[in-house]
Amino acid sequence: MEYDVFICHASEDKGFVEPLATALKDKGLRVWYAPFELKMGDGLRQRIDHGLANSRYGIVVLSKTFFTKPWPQSELDALASRQNANGTKVILPIWHGIESGEVQGKSPLLASLLAARSSDGMDSVVGQILMVVSQPDESGPKSVFQISGNAGLKERCLDVIRRENRPEWAKLLDELQSPINERLMAWKQEGEAAVHKGQDAWRDAVLKATEICLPGFVPLFAAVEAGKKALWQDALGVLRRLATLDEKMGGGTRAVLGIGRSMLYVAGNIGMAVAVETKQHDFVQDWMCLPMPGYTHGAEMLWAEIREAFWPEVWDAQRPFKFLLDLYDSEYASGFFPNSERMQEFLCKANLLQSIVELSLLIQTDQGQAILGKRDTSYRSDVKVVPWWFVSKPEDFKISSLDLFGSSAGFMTFFKAGSDGQIPQSKIWDWWKGWKTICHACMDEVTKHRLFLPHIEWLMLPGEPQGN
Repeated sequence: MEYDVFICHASEDKGFVEPLATALKDKGLRVWYAPFELKMGDGLRQRIDHGLANSRYGIVVLSKTFFTKPWPQSELDALASRQNANGTKVILPIWHGIESGEVQGKSPLLASLLAARSSDGMDSVVGQILMVVSQPDESGPKSVFQISGNAGLKERCLDVIRRENRPEWAKLLDELQSPINERLMAWKQEGEAAVHKGQDAWRDAVLKATEICLPGFVPLFAAVEAGKKALWQDALGVLRRLATLDEKMGGGTRAVLGIGRSMLYVAGNIGMAVAVETKQHDFVQDWMCLPMPGYTHGAEMLWAEIREAFWPEVWDAQRPFKFLLDLYDSEYASGFFPNSERMQEFLCKANLLQSIVELSLLIQTDQGQAILGKRDTSYRSDVKVVPWWFVSKPEDFKISSLDLFGSSAGFMTFFKAGSDGQIPQSKIWDWWKGWKTICHACMDEVTKHRLFLPHIEWLMLPGEPQGN
């Protein structure tokens, strides 16, 4: 196909459509959008027919005005004809300033399709379109553009989120999250047996525990993707219950009793990767500063202080995030990322943000500032976030840090978001360089000197001063 997407819309909706077309084009998609394609002297009908016939998908921007215009509805008819003839998904609807009842009244067929909504924000809409278009044609990926009757769990969550139905959201959370602790307690015997059979058996057992938990994590991921913090906070209860599950498990092997805390690694890292994918870095800040139950009764700690949330139960020093990437084919994880390579990219970026938040929390105490000032590498054993970003190639680190922050000012804004008062920029750079020294020592110890680690001056953030 010559084009990835054809945009069908009413001209009155240009204020939304033109930025959408530009954003998709900037992401590398081949976009048929009239102002991009039509030139003086072109035959209007012929060019539109060519675009309709030679585009993989048709983005249809449904609005009140759309249903009053015969021309865009003719384009929709052509796309519907292709979809019906081929039996494959072609129409990608976006609801723009219109609600379910209004679409139902105009077209029950269109109302039956789960749609993106302009009210979700441009980044969310673009991300959802990219998720569909990046998949091979024959794969039939799950997406917000599926028929609602065949919707996956993510789509169920997004549908409730978009309707902002809080009571229904509470019921959905209860359905998905309430059984998890009981099922993990039933899993305990299998986990104990696996520990004695060796590392491979234990890995399979941890994967089984993860499969028990993943459905309950999907609402967390969906709320992050939709940018709905109140609903995300509603869904956090499952994490606090997992953090205290060991108190209910009774006696046994330490790794088995701590499986609930180990599952925080899955929920937190995938959830924060979704936040990075949708450029909502404030979710990472908020997630790292979540109040969580402490190790002793009545105690409280921050998410950033829970080591198990960052050190996986099963891991490979030479393949960061391997366990999480192995989950990509799960029906509960794959719908949030275009492909496993992009999932790895977002996991790596989220890891860097987590590490920077850990640094910003460390400097809030005099002891922490002293550790960084002395560049005390003995602190390496107390590092909470595994600094996998330190094994990045310098050129990849540069691109990732520019994607995340854009500039020195962007980094400073993120760093200061969780701190009080004014911090001199020079102090932040000194702390960051001290943190790099400690993280280098940490990774050298974690990998048992088996990996070549870049020199700390090779991994530079935007605007970072050269030298010590």
